[in-house]
Amino acid sequence: MDIEKQFRELVREELNIQLEEIESRFQHLIESELTEIRGQLSSIAARTEKIEGEMSSKWNILVKLRRHTLDKLMSEYKKVENLMRPEKAEAEETAEI
Repeated sequence: MDIEKQFRELVREELNIQLEEIESRFQHLIESELTEIRGQLSSIAARTEKIEGEMSSKWNILVKLRRHTLDKLMSEYKKVENLMRPEKAEAEETAEI
């Protein structure tokens, strides 16, 4: 019986050593995967910030262009209106004075 207990102890120790090795390799694998994922996330975050900056810049340009275009259209409209209805233009000019 004594030999059987010793055998069981040896097997238990060997299994524990193998389990520790497996846990160590698994932990190392998890850490390397997490490092890779963190790198990818930081890369995605940097690209997202760049895209948001570009979109903001483009949006500002679009708003300025739209405002400029509307101002030009109103100016042209008033010119055409003054040509089509000169009496209205004269009435507005005298009202402003």
